Amino acid sequence: MNVDENEFFRQATLRIFSSLNMDTAMEQCMDYLKSYLPLSVMALGLYDPDLGVGRLLASIWPHHWRKPPDTIQIHQDYWAWFEKEWGKEPGISIFNDIEEAEPAIRHVMSLILDVDSSQLVMDLELEKKRLGSLFLAAEGKYRFTEEHARLIGLLHRPFAAAISHILHYQETLRLRDMLADDNRYLHRQLLEISGDTIIGAEFGLKDVMEAVRRVAPLNSPVLLLGETGVGKELIANAIHYSSSRKG
Repeated sequence: MNVDENEFFRQATLRIFSSLNMDTAMEQCMDYLKSYLPLSVMALGLYDPDLGVGRLLASIWPHHWRKPPDTIQIHQDYWAWFEKEWGKEPGISIFNDIEEAEPAIRHVMSLILDVDSSQLVMDLELEKKRLGSLFLAAEGKYRFTEEHARLIGLLHRPFAAAISHILHYQETLRLRDMLADDNRYLHRQLLEISGDTIIGAEFGLKDVMEAVRRVAPLNSPVLLLGETGVGKELIANAIHYSSSRKG
């Protein structure tokens, strides 16, 4: 196979980072790679050696293949084997006949694939940190060659950067959800503490609190006017948490 390696690397990398949606980017990359190697499945995966769990971070599967769940529980008998493999130097492995592979590999492949296929797996590492793996599969046995592995090996850094971006993005989403939960909790606490103890609620602000009770059930916008420090936010919270949309 006569391949311009620089052009191959450039075009594949452009597609790997062509979209913020990783599934979309992988689909575009996969369409390009099909010109150079047989390809039915492309997936980026992560293994947690402490839990014995594999996760698919992004993947493309043909419609006529059973797609595995995003989280794959590996049998405890194989945890030690995978932990040892996870600690090794990254490499590229070809499994053209899964029956000839290690028992642990056969076990995992049985959880992922339900058709006869060939697999090519590239370990991904960035700045000496093991990140995950690129998993490729093609229908039928003995489909992948060492030349295919060499070509995919050229894309190690782009795919490693892609999986790093996915992990950072997921962590950002997790922290955002945590902050949103904390914010909702603090607002509930504020209401519980101050909702019945607004100074003047039963005297000078009695009419204001009555207005709060009237407008809270409505869908109408409410405009609160007042100088800084008079308690607009407290009244806004009282309206919000008295409404049907408090959740």
